[in-house]
Parts: sequence; C-alpha cells; structure tokens
Amino acid sequence: MRTLSIFRGLIALSVVLYGPCLLGCGGKVGKDFQPKGPIERWSNAEWARVLSIVVTPDGYVRHELLEANEQGVRDELFRYVGKINAAGPENRPELFPTQADRLAYYCNAYNAVCMYLVVKRDFPSNMKTSGIFFLDKVPVGGKNMNLDFLEKTYLRPFDPRIHFAANCMSASCPPLRNEPYEADKLDAQFDDQGRRFLSDPRGAVNAGDGRVAISGIFRFYTSDFTATHRAKTGSEPSNVLEAIRPFAAEDSPVQSAISSQFQEYDWSLNRPPTK
Repeated sequence: MRTLSIFRGLIALSVVLYGPCLLGCGGKVGKDFQPKGPIERWSNAEWARVLSIVVTPDGYVRHELLEANEQGVRDELFRYVGKINAAGPENRPELFPTQADRLAYYCNAYNAVCMYLVVKRDFPSNMKTSGIFFLDKVPVGGKNMNLDFLEKTYLRPFDPRIHFAANCMSASCPPLRNEPYEADKLDAQFDDQGRRFLSDPRGAVNAGDGRVAISGIFRFYTSDFTATHRAKTGSEPSNVLEAIRPFAAEDSPVQSAISSQFQEYDWSLNRPPTK
C-alpha cells in the first residue's frame, strides 16, 4: 500500500509539473498545416511573419497573440513547423548545400519548434519544468528528436554564438531576433546577437567594484566559449570574461570588468516584463 501511495504521489507531482502532456506534447502538426506538395526551395517566409508580429523590440514574445491567433500568427507558426517536419538537411540535402544553410535551418528550427511546443503545452509558467526540452519529440527533417538533442547534435558543435541565437523561450534567454536567420548573413546576425546580448541586462550587468554579473548561459556552456578562445588564440583564457569579450560591444560591462559572477537564470516564460 505504501508503494502504491508513493506511485500515486509521483503521478500527481508529474501532472502538476507537466500538465496534460505527461507523455509528451510533440509530434507532427496536423495535416492542414503540412506542405501541400514537394518543397522545391526552402523559405523562411512564414517564420519571418511570426517573428515580425509577436517579438517585441527588446526581444520578448507576446504569447497572447499566439493564443488568440492574431492575424493568423499561430497558423503561420504551425505551417512553418509543418515544413520543418517535412524537410531538413538530412532528408533534403539539396535544399541546404552549405554549412551556413544548415546552421541557419537548425537555429530557426530550434526557436520555432520551441515556440510551437509552448503553444501545445498551453503556455507553461516555467520552461525548465515544462517537459518541453526532453519529453516532447517533433519531426525535424523527418527525424523525431527533442530540443535537447537538436541543440547538442546540430548547433553546439559548430559555433558558440548559437547561444546568443537559439532561444528556449525563457525570460533569461538572449533577446529573440525579429527576423529569421539566413545563410547569406548568418555571421553578421550571430555577431549582432552577441553584441546585443552582452549589452543587455539579461546578458551582463555592472555589479560594482569591477565586477559584472553575467548570464547563467556562460556557466552552462563555459567550455564552448573557452574552447573557441583556445582554437583562435592558441592559449587558455584566464577566465570566462576573457573568452566572451570578443563577442561584446564596446559599451558592454564585460569589457572593463575585472571579475564576474553568474546571474540566477529565470526559467519563466519570456513574456514582456510588466511595468
């Protein structure tokens, strides 16, 4: 009886944490949102429209517009995810001939699928406990995967700047860009995201006495930035600040800081702050 009570307690806790999508809320979007025919050329047009409508100037998401399907924005998101379900660099390599094409695709896919799963899970208050990153699997180019696998396999190994671009829909994430990532300007977009993030309070805040409080992202992924520093300079960075300074603008507090500390990461949904 005690074992049964514990089991029931765990189920109850799981329902609290993960809600009605206990076994996952992912999967393909409905057939109404799937491509109507073969994809002859990859386009981010639907995603561009979604971002232009729901992203605020400071990079938060107006989720209430998605919930209300304002200007058909939720349908546009679902159609774009339908394209991601159907085609990607592995099953349609001819659509993504360069490394930049592939990296842009996977970065857009990560952001769009994460936003889609937020809708599917009815706008969870806490992204870390929502189950979105691990429980939910969605076809990406015909291959079922969760967001954690997508990030670790197709994004992190190739460029540390993806940590400025991939957005997990949490309040402490870097500002979400209001345009898709495109292969022909990907370097400039990634560089701009780094400068923007490290001059934003979510990325770096002057803590006084020569200290700077930097995003928890740099604690989670320290090795990605230090490895890039070693590869470019041939030397070990003295600390994480030295590794991230090349990505920061001149006005960023990391440029003049002597030491750093990590901010507490806010996993709440990335809604615009209330004033």
